[in-house]
Amino acid sequence: LRGEQVFPQPLQKDQQILQWNGEVFGGIPLVDEQAGDTPAVFQLLSEHGIQALNQIEGPYALCWIDGDRLYFARDPFGRRSLLYKLDHGCLSVSSIYPPDEEGWIEVLCDFIYHFHNGRLELLPRDPPLLRSPSDTLLDLL
Repeated sequence: LRGEQVFPQPLQKDQQILQWNGEVFGGIPLVDEQAGDTPAVFQLLSEHGIQALNQIEGPYALCWIDGDRLYFARDPFGRRSLLYKLDHGCLSVSSIYPPDEEGWIEVLCDFIYHFHNGRLELLPRDPPLLRSPSDTLLDLL
């Protein structure tokens, strides 16, 4: 918990909604040191789009709604849990594995997930995450 106050979630402004489970250790400026990480992440995504996630240093899992589009992702090292289930065009996202339910899939760290019009698409991170200097983009796909 960073900041002097707990920030109610989800954070919403107009057509943008953020559900954030994480900590920003660096990479982006905090909007207000007392307000914590959530407003800083919201501002970053609002101003620069979903690929700005690559600037965040620290563990996280998040869901970001921008208009009629939903994005969800984990930090590049997968330090926060995030799962999804797609059933007949209906998407569920959770940070815990619901007991007695099948079909949940762990979110991969190499991608940002994009859900729009009932379709799920995996967007490569920009720049792609390389696990070691010998990896190439083709190895990751």
